[in-house]
Amino acid sequence: MKNINNKPCYKVVMTPFQGEQRLYFFDKDTFLITKIVIPPPKLDPEIEKALIPLIKKQYGEVPLTQKDKLELYLSDYRKVCDIWIPHQIIEYSGGYEIFKIAIKNYKTNIDMPGNQFTLPESIKNKLMPYNPKGGQLI
Repeated sequence: MKNINNKPCYKVVMTPFQGEQRLYFFDKDTFLITKIVIPPPKLDPEIEKALIPLIKKQYGEVPLTQKDKLELYLSDYRKVCDIWIPHQIIEYSGGYEIFKIAIKNYKTNIDMPGNQFTLPESIKNKLMPYNPKGGQLI
């Protein structure tokens, strides 16, 4: 049992078929996820090179390294179509707040064009291939 945001939470270690362990913290009373700790992402050097100036522009000099784990804090859960969904997600890395997402509302079962999530080829080729049997290949 570990306290996250002053609430007792169960700590669960999840190990994918490939890749590193992830830690999930579930609120003792609600069983909702309050925190996720994941290993540092392995980025293509070109993508990382493009991201660093954006991070510096937003946050200034933040001494992040590829060794820093990512910590996601999920909160402000609200019921949407009988499902409890977090409306705030804050990401930390190396002790720094990297970003905060505040969701005003969710819509479910909406019509979307079939190509809504199609990535441009220039980006698609740089992403790690997906392995349906065990997540991302490393």
